[in-house]
Amino acid sequence: MSSASEIVGILSTLKDVAPAGYAIALHIHFTTPMYLFQSYPREWVDKYSQEGLVLLDPTVRWGFGNTGPIRWSELASDDSAGVLAAAGQHGLTFGLTVAQSFATRKSIASFARTDREFSDPEVAQVCALFDDLIQRTIAPGALTDQDQEFLRRMSVAVTRG
Repeated sequence: MSSASEIVGILSTLKDVAPAGYAIALHIHFTTPMYLFQSYPREWVDKYSQEGLVLLDPTVRWGFGNTGPIRWSELASDDSAGVLAAAGQHGLTFGLTVAQSFATRKSIASFARTDREFSDPEVAQVCALFDDLIQRTIAPGALTDQDQEFLRRMSVAVTRG
């Protein structure tokens, strides 16, 4: 059985690998994730939400149609709305999106850096940690009711700042 503290530890490690932030949507049912963790700058989260950029975001579109990792630079040609360029203006210059399907649910996450592309070893590390998060939260009984509630509250706190 996993604990919320183990999941918090994984999120902390992901923040170290993606110092500009991340958005992690776990176990999406239709359009709503069971857990959503974001550590992007508040200004970007607000702009993204207020302008409904999720509907135009090439990383989200790619994530729903694919599995595995992709660097944002590989999606630039599919970004007619300029979402990735706008993200770059908020310090999210280099990014990586990872998508996985487990059971009947999709999980999609994006990670960002300001300084350089993610290296191949970092991509592998992010994928492994993302898979670990999915596995620790997917199975019924994987978390106690108390841990589930803590993560839901944390999801709101991390996302809203």
